[in-house]
Amino acid sequence: MNDGTNLENEFARWADKEFGWSDYETRVLISGAVGERPHEVDIHGIIESEGYFKVMRAGQVIVASGVLGASGLVGLERAFASLIDGILPQIGTASMTVLLCGAALWWFGNSRRREHVWVECKDRKKRVAARDVMLFAKKIENVKDGKPRWQPNQCIMVSSSGFDVDAVDQARANDIDLYIPSGKGFRLLE
Repeated sequence: MNDGTNLENEFARWADKEFGWSDYETRVLISGAVGERPHEVDIHGIIESEGYFKVMRAGQVIVASGVLGASGLVGLERAFASLIDGILPQIGTASMTVLLCGAALWWFGNSRRREHVWVECKDRKKRVAARDVMLFAKKIENVKDGKPRWQPNQCIMVSSSGFDVDAVDQARANDIDLYIPSGKGFRLLE
């Protein structure tokens, strides 16, 4: 009996090199919005963005320096309350602006530094039908509607024997990339 692990492992190794995944895992479970039973993800590919990681780190540094600056201002306020009474509200507002900007950069960088790829593999003797693509699209929608620990930025379906014409149309309508074996690797169906 073929459970699809060969196709999963072949595509995972190929995609790791081809797409520059920083990591991947096979056969992981992810919960959706509806239903108690989680969905099995054949391959979960992860792409780390160095640029967004740097944006996140910059935000962390700004927040840390803003917090240190704010605590210094509290000491100044106590020591020189009468001397700088008119200036402190402006300094406090500037410090809060720095903190908010740093927090925004931190959140922005962190939310975009990691991209997730959901790969569904179909190792069958006959072509993948439109029904299979629709079921995959429904799983994706269910997960995106829930609160999973990660959400897919890209969705891929791989078939060892190809796809029906209707399946290709259904994949295009649902923004799912289709791959088939080609030589020593795989190729994207246009």
